[in-house]
Amino acid sequence: MVMQNRNTLVQTPQLALRLKCAGDDPDKKEAFLALLETHGHLTRADFKRHLGWCARTVRAVAESCGADVVRGQDGFCLTVNADVGEVQHTAERMISQAKKMMEYGLGLKKRAHQKIGN
Repeated sequence: MVMQNRNTLVQTPQLALRLKCAGDDPDKKEAFLALLETHGHLTRADFKRHLGWCARTVRAVAESCGADVVRGQDGFCLTVNADVGEVQHTAERMISQAKKMMEYGLGLKKRAHQKIGN
């Protein structure tokens, strides 16, 4: 859907575009995991210093690692090397964020539906 004007949404065909993401690069993922294996906890600044990556690249690669990496307030670490409390805390934080995002998404869909119905 695309907004035609301020009050009208128009259904449009979705383009099947696949943008290349840093997280899709197996060499970056391997380098990310190797640094964590060697150094333990690392921050975005640490990755920039070691690999020259921007924060967006670090985030994309970390996300591509899924539950193998704990993404917490103190940076990143391998889940196998994290203590149970850190893993549980991060899991609860992720679930809380997901609930907020779901509420936001459903709210937007409701607003779009109201616009189409008018």
